[in-house]
Amino acid sequence: MNLFPVATQDFWTFLLVFTRLSGMMALAPIYGGRGVPAQARVGLAFVLSLVLMPLLRSYMPPVPRDTAVLVAYIFKEAAVGLLIGYIVQIFFVMVQMAGQFADIQMGFGLANVLDPMTQVQTSVLGQLQYMLMLLTFFAIRGDHILLKAVCESFRRLPTDRLTASPQNMDALYAVALQVLANAFLIGLKIAAPVVAAVLLVDTALAILSRTVPQMNVFLVGFPVKIGMGFVTLTLTMAFIIYLMSGMIGQIQSDILALFRAFRSP
Repeated sequence: MNLFPVATQDFWTFLLVFTRLSGMMALAPIYGGRGVPAQARVGLAFVLSLVLMPLLRSYMPPVPRDTAVLVAYIFKEAAVGLLIGYIVQIFFVMVQMAGQFADIQMGFGLANVLDPMTQVQTSVLGQLQYMLMLLTFFAIRGDHILLKAVCESFRRLPTDRLTASPQNMDALYAVALQVLANAFLIGLKIAAPVVAAVLLVDTALAILSRTVPQMNVFLVGFPVKIGMGFVTLTLTMAFIIYLMSGMIGQIQSDILALFRAFRSP
């Protein structure tokens, strides 16, 4: 009884799943931050690959006999995983950008802190909304949504059907622009309440400065704008979490829409 063909196909399935998951975890903010040890990411990808392998075995191509094709398949899987992680990262960056934009209006533009996940300087409110996005992500089981998107990508985009021919590049560009536009629009909606409130305060202070020229508007304006910004942020926290939940729910559909452009007819 020859068991090597079965064992070889199972190992091949595990290798493809592991490569795609590893690529995703390399860039996704939940798994790919510098605060997460590389050993933990590799171990998690290994365990998840073992769990998902029986579910995805039927979507895997047979083991190629040509070494060049085998290497090409592995590189394709790594590229797909990196693309999934990059899409997730776009949404988190847009949330952080919304906080930075609100910080500039409130006067916190120069008060930056070190983000331990990305090791870059970010604003105070941007870091707060980034952490709020992480908490919302796990609260609504965004990690399950992301894993479901990865599994669905194997069904809709098998390794042997993944192509980037000139015929489907236009569709790929259109979907990529739509993904960026959606993330940017939600980021603007998150920043809109605080920006609008601070803009009203600036308008009121401008009118007050014309009415009472002796008042030092700059000295009075900073604490008023900061206080109004935090009050508005507190009152609209439920609205911000609602937008973040919708953004997380949209990740799966955007990933699958982007992958449809890769699939060969």
